[in-house]
Amino acid sequence: MRQVIIITIGLSVGFLIGTSIVEFNKYRTASTAYSLDLRKQVDSLQTELSIQKTNVGRYEMALELFKEEDSVAADHFEYILYKQTE
Repeated sequence: MRQVIIITIGLSVGFLIGTSIVEFNKYRTASTAYSLDLRKQVDSLQTELSIQKTNVGRYEMALELFKEEDSVAADHFEYILYKQTE
């Protein structure tokens, strides 16, 4: 009888450990997929940021050229940009 109880306990513990390992692997797989999704989002945001930095640089350069050609109009544009669009 004692051997049956020990075997039953051993099988139960083995089953619980096996189930825990399966559940852990499910969470690890889900976590890995989530991490990959976050990496893709970060890459996408970095790409978009790079594009926007390029656009800002172009606008700054265009404004400097505009100041050389028509400083009064460029000053008026900056006034509108910084004071009237808050």
